[in-house]
Amino acid sequence: MKNLLLTITLFFSTSILIAQNFNQPALYNNVCDDNNDGFAPFYLDEVSFEILANLNSQSYVITHHETQTEAQTGTNALTSPYFNINPTTQTIFARIVTVASGQVTIMPYNLNVNPKPNAPTQTLSACSNTFQCWDLTSVENAIAQGMTNLSFRYYQSQFNAQAGINPITNPFCYVSIALPANQPPVFYRAENAVTGCFSIGIIELVTIDCGGVTTCLPPANIATANITETSATIAWTNS
Repeated sequence: MKNLLLTITLFFSTSILIAQNFNQPALYNNVCDDNNDGFAPFYLDEVSFEILANLNSQSYVITHHETQTEAQTGTNALTSPYFNINPTTQTIFARIVTVASGQVTIMPYNLNVNPKPNAPTQTLSACSNTFQCWDLTSVENAIAQGMTNLSFRYYQSQFNAQAGINPITNPFCYVSIALPANQPPVFYRAENAVTGCFSIGIIELVTIDCGGVTTCLPPANIATANITETSATIAWTNS
């Protein structure tokens, strides 16, 4: 009886030790939602790679299942890419079989479809007969629409914004290289600092005729309205 108890104790101790060697996925089980519908493809082979971390992949066989029962019985293994069936977050069960011993470890983990930030087109206006020093950061609240953990960078081309290279160095006072009547748009990159998901949007720079006066008063009482996912209206007075 003592030998039996000792054997059972050693078995469970070994099982716990091995389970601790597996890595809980945190990278490939997170994707950004291209259309914010809560669904996206997941590449489960990459999740398996992350679970094993530095372990020899030849020593284990990993399959993924929608339920714990299917993981325990090894039935209905999921194919890759796998599209989640529950929006935003879904629990998946990884079945990890140690080839040498046949031991089975079940590891639950979540698939997360993270929303992208909003990217409404913004418009900034200035008098055509004055020096244009555009404060690009003034539209950030209108873009965020209450979403937190966002960072903003601004670019002269959509390519640079998409690649995240060569940002405008002084977005608080951006001076366009074009003549006042032909201001090209600026592209902004709104990125969630937690998930890494980002969106690219446009800031239109518009010059207006302020009635031929030599100077224009700076805008005051700035307010935003009609905010949607793709646009916003900015209104102000000059007194």
